[in-house]
Amino acid sequence: MLASLASLLGYLVTMSALAIGCTGDDAGHPRRSSLPAIGSHHARSEAVSSAPAPLAGVSVPLPSTSATPAETPPQVRSAPSELVKLLSTKPYVEESCRPADDARFGAAAKRCRYEVMGVAAEVLVANPDAERVARWIVDAAGYVAPLEAVRESDPGAWQRGVVALGRHVRQQSSRIFPIHGEIVEDLGAGPRAFRFDRGVVTPCDKGSCRCRINSLTPGAFCAYLEATGGDRAACAAKYQGAGTAEAWRQACVDNHVRAMNADHNDHFRAKALLVGRAVEKRCARGCAPALVVVHLEKELGL
Repeated sequence: MLASLASLLGYLVTMSALAIGCTGDDAGHPRRSSLPAIGSHHARSEAVSSAPAPLAGVSVPLPSTSATPAETPPQVRSAPSELVKLLSTKPYVEESCRPADDARFGAAAKRCRYEVMGVAAEVLVANPDAERVARWIVDAAGYVAPLEAVRESDPGAWQRGVVALGRHVRQQSSRIFPIHGEIVEDLGAGPRAFRFDRGVVTPCDKGSCRCRINSLTPGAFCAYLEATGGDRAACAAKYQGAGTAEAWRQACVDNHVRAMNADHNDHFRAKALLVGRAVEKRCARGCAPALVVVHLEKELGL
């Protein structure tokens, strides 16, 4: 009888620890030593080479970082079928497309003519397929520390969080990467064609315009760069504010070129890190897994 009571008490203590989605004001923020430096990745072979530091009181196993391209690469987490299905909706610009000559993107480059909301437009795109974007999202989810903390203890909540990240991407860009041309959108004043150059709207007079396909700002990228051991001040000087639009456009397209042949995307990781830190603040006194997902959706504007 006493043994049974002790066993039951041990079980309840364990479940109480797992129910805590996030604790501590600063717990779980990636340290410089816990995130890979940008530029150190090997396309295709390094998909989940690192993850944020675990939350206080919650054990989160980190992916192996010992493999090199000559050895067995780290295992890529499979993307939930629900996420792939969500992202599989055909991008609305792909109405009438033909192959385009762009050495950076090869067969992924297409020149498309389309009409939406009564506005006709033409755009050169390099749209990643749904499977690719799903892998980027699953990898980036590891940078949302409160979500990563419940990945094994509550797989259902983790999957709902990952799908929320996918809904955000679909809402922001329909996974369209405009190399050059027009994207038709209605921002509240009626549909119009916005011109894009290398993934960034143009003109971008004040700087700090967002990069497709997950609407990343230079400020969010610089915060991620700092977390991975980079110089945030130098990054801000190069990409933020007036007169920096050209450098940011080039950084935007360069990142997309790298990501199109990899199972991770630094811009997705950067957005996930930003959102994850905001969720941590909401969960400073603790969050159950379901509440982590609710806060994540709020931060993503869903």
